Amino acid sequence: MFSYLYRIFTASSGNMYLLKLVIILAILLVLLIQYRTQQEKNQTEGFSQKESYVLKQDENKYDDFYVELYDTIQKPEQRNVFEIMILLRQTMPTKKSNILDIGCGTGSLVNEMTKLGYRAYGIDKSQAMIDAAEKKHSDNDFKCTDIVDPMEFEPSTFTHILCTNFTIYEIDDKMKFFRHCFHWLAQGGYLFVHLVDPDKFDTITPIGKHKLDKNPQRISKKRITDTTVDFPKFEYKSSYDFGENPAIFKETFTDKKTKNIRQNEQRLYFVSVDGIIDIAKKNGFIVHSKADMEDCIDDSNQYLYIFERIQGNLPLL
Repeated sequence: MFSYLYRIFTASSGNMYLLKLVIILAILLVLLIQYRTQQEKNQTEGFSQKESYVLKQDENKYDDFYVELYDTIQKPEQRNVFEIMILLRQTMPTKKSNILDIGCGTGSLVNEMTKLGYRAYGIDKSQAMIDAAEKKHSDNDFKCTDIVDPMEFEPSTFTHILCTNFTIYEIDDKMKFFRHCFHWLAQGGYLFVHLVDPDKFDTITPIGKHKLDKNPQRISKKRITDTTVDFPKFEYKSSYDFGENPAIFKETFTDKKTKNIRQNEQRLYFVSVDGIIDIAKKNGFIVHSKADMEDCIDDSNQYLYIFERIQGNLPLL
């Protein structure tokens, strides 16, 4: 068969031109069908659930389905560039620096730091996130673990620790968080924490505004707390419920064909910025500097705080 096709394509006869064209079009059609079939599979894969309603709460939401969509919804790449720029400008790391990303997600920040020549490590309490990070960035170091175990790392292991993208608010015991970071950091080390003004920060999910010319939050008289985005096979909605503390961040995926619903609910333990600073100071940190994130995500009520570990020791854990 292949020798027959070879004779057709190498023949100089004008009569063969039409046959060549038909064969090329047939090959392209097969490739197009294969591509569309794969696209259909990718777009419907998440809604293989048979139940009409599935609820995923807190860390249980980080399964294979949500992890596959996470970067699309949260757009971490635009924050990563800003975070790295601030880290380099404010702390001037060296090639001997050791950097830990707490709540590393799919590993994009760790990967960028590694490409710049720094030693970076990522941890996340979701095994699905770690699996995705290792698949996307196989040359980097990731581990599925939580910050609750103070013995996870040796004292003074890191020069920099990062905790970004609302991760601090998924942690209820913030005293424990800062205490553990104090022990893991070397003296003079830096802790980067993403903080927000709970009553003012932009609650539109990143995917809801990344293609817009102007942030609708800026022209709305009332704070927008809901986001709706239309995907090819499902509808995505997110909302914040600030009725009590913890607040609830809800995400709802509705399959267009089956009308099946998957809902994520994440508890967020908001504390004022001043409250976080007070906790940090009680656990051996001072404020080194801060940067608002307006140029990064068009929100002047979100910040990247840099805390510096002071000399001395806290009581043993």
